[in-house]
Amino acid sequence: MSANRKSLDTELDRPVLIMGTPRSGKSMLSYVMRSAEEFIGMSEPFMMWNIGMGSYDDDCRTAEEVTPRLRRQITRMCIQNVERNGKKRYLDDLAHHMLRIPFIHQVMPEARLIHVVRDAEGAIPEMLYGWKNHDTLREVIRRRYRGLKLRTLPHMLGRFAVNYVNGMRGKRRSYYGPIVPGFTDFVASHSSAEIAAYQWLKLMEIAQQDLRTLPEKNWMKVRFEDMVRNTRCTIANICEFCEVEDPQTVITFAEQYIDLNNMPAYAQHGKEEPTQAEWESIREMISPI
Repeated sequence: MSANRKSLDTELDRPVLIMGTPRSGKSMLSYVMRSAEEFIGMSEPFMMWNIGMGSYDDDCRTAEEVTPRLRRQITRMCIQNVERNGKKRYLDDLAHHMLRIPFIHQVMPEARLIHVVRDAEGAIPEMLYGWKNHDTLREVIRRRYRGLKLRTLPHMLGRFAVNYVNGMRGKRRSYYGPIVPGFTDFVASHSSAEIAAYQWLKLMEIAQQDLRTLPEKNWMKVRFEDMVRNTRCTIANICEFCEVEDPQTVITFAEQYIDLNNMPAYAQHGKEEPTQAEWESIREMISPI
């Protein structure tokens, strides 16, 4: 076995996976954590995490799906990214992780999972905008080109094609973010605002339930509102959990970057407020959470 092949078959060193509902602040935290010298960060590499998936109605994955070959494929891709960029550790952010926690733990038992939670009142209006806004193919590829995989590209293009046709017809998107269980039946009889709320609710329910099955050392919960209002303390706690080599560099960067009035244009997002009647329906729906 060559030295390079041997290197690619080793374990990842404490990978960090950041998850949260769409518009939760997970990408903001990922950008902050990438200021640590040891990390190579991949933004939304969902095609890599979709390798080996067959026909499916939602984006859930289970521990039972993990075979030695699949585990080796995903791990090897992460290690290749780490070594190619001269880094030590792998980091990514992906909303789909919320539906795949047992799967992830089976693939990467040493992964540190960070669950970013944002209040529904802040997340849902931005998610609603996402459901109604239509990306161009260039925008889709620009955001995800580093994670493109030929084996899963047809699936991504299929979803884009459906959204594109809906946009031409003045309709809302058929896909935005992770597809949760029961989504198809729910969409048929509910408004876009209620769809966004249902997506937020199911992602939160599944993630909270599955995280409780993991050892405490493997995960932590972080509130978006705490990152904004108490940046130094919150980022310091995250750095301690992730065992960052130089936490002060990350804390300093975060204090400069996490300013909602001074963030780069690519981090901004539109929002659309649900009507009062929709908010009443939404609050009743999400009350268990």
